[in-house]
Amino acid sequence: MTRRGWTLAGAVAVVVVVVGIVAVFGVRPYPSPATVAESPSPAPTARLAYVRYDDGACLHVVDADGEDRELGCGATFEGELLALSAGRVGVRSYRTPDPVVDVIDLATGAVLATEEADPDDPAGLHPERGDGAVARTGEGDGVVWVEVTDPEGGTARVLELDAPDDYGLYQVGWTPDGDWLVVVDSLSRALVVPADGGEPRIWATEVGDAVALPAS
Repeated sequence: MTRRGWTLAGAVAVVVVVVGIVAVFGVRPYPSPATVAESPSPAPTARLAYVRYDDGACLHVVDADGEDRELGCGATFEGELLALSAGRVGVRSYRTPDPVVDVIDLATGAVLATEEADPDDPAGLHPERGDGAVARTGEGDGVVWVEVTDPEGGTARVLELDAPDDYGLYQVGWTPDGDWLVVVDSLSRALVVPADGGEPRIWATEVGDAVALPAS
């Protein structure tokens, strides 16, 4: 057999082995939906704020079209994010004996005010909608999902993804208008999906625990 023949035979053998491993051991790839930037319509009716840790803590905001802007970096952005109204987000930090909240302008990244923190104010994404509907994540039998329980107790699965065993969905919450759900996965991606179900899209990557959906 020629060298080219041996090369082709080797490539085929590799493909057969990989397919065999998938078939025998049930290896599944990570979900890889499109991004909001790649598929912008319909656009999420909100903005996403999150803290990314590159060289220190950096506050980012992602617009409805998927444009990701870095607003600033530094100790000011180390803490929990709280969704505020009118294009603002709060960073609740514990750098002082009494916790404080720095109110950040999402247009400029400027600190508008520093206030005494209420430890009971919920940080992060909010799984309960204003009408009482609650979103939850789950996993089992090679799939992960998001389910919504309505105020009457009915449950609907609005997102289901085939995934390997080391993949999961964690934080989940509603946009302020209740029309969209955002869920953070174990690959540090924020996925957005219509509240009544549909294809997910990646809204942001390298998302940490500090994430919020402030009102526009």
